[in-house]
Amino acid sequence: MSASSEEYRDRTGAGPAGGEGEGGGPNAGREGGEGEGGGPIVGREDDGGADGSVRRPRRRRAAAWLSLLVLAGTAAAIGWLLLGGAPRASDGRIAVGEPAPAIEAALPGTGTRLRLADFRGEPVLVHFWATWCEPCKRELPRIDLAAAKLAERPQGSGAVLVVNVGDSRATMTEFAEASGIALPLASDAAGESAGAFRVRALPASFIIGPDGRIERIVQGEFASADEVLDALDAAR
Repeated sequence: MSASSEEYRDRTGAGPAGGEGEGGGPNAGREGGEGEGGGPIVGREDDGGADGSVRRPRRRRAAAWLSLLVLAGTAAAIGWLLLGGAPRASDGRIAVGEPAPAIEAALPGTGTRLRLADFRGEPVLVHFWATWCEPCKRELPRIDLAAAKLAERPQGSGAVLVVNVGDSRATMTEFAEASGIALPLASDAAGESAGAFRVRALPASFIIGPDGRIERIVQGEFASADEVLDALDAAR
């Protein structure tokens, strides 16, 4: 090599980084060899280098998607647990198969409170009504008759929990006496128990199984006392 060419290299710094290419020209700073057209390859994403450096962004994206899927699954599981693992109706109402709310309501004038949990182990009809509701007033004597028939059966055959919604004690008592209703009528003056069952219209009835889960929801009237008894028998 001549002195002039050595002097040129000293001035420009154009020394070979990986040896000379096939065409004899200097390869200034090539990192992956020459491409097919003879030019240097500078980190193209469609080339998979031997060191895997080009494929790393794809791996990172895959890992990110996997993390998002894990987070979504975790959030769904937490939501399911917060809801008690129970099914919910799409419109926000309580659903069949869901655990019945742990309600209690007072028996006016007695100092006693009726608790749904006290009937655990047998089927229960939880019935919501009011004196301003005409279908309720037609239906209540049928439920009263069903309760009387249940009293003649062996213990554990079923129970009836009738809850008045919003009426005063005087109004409820006056109606019960005029209609000859004998079964205990609990009072939910503030609507707390009805709210727990997410009642939207009256009359509303819920058949609770011995395990405390809702077996059937009846929005409207039972046609007869026997229909009430059949619903309780089906939940046993």
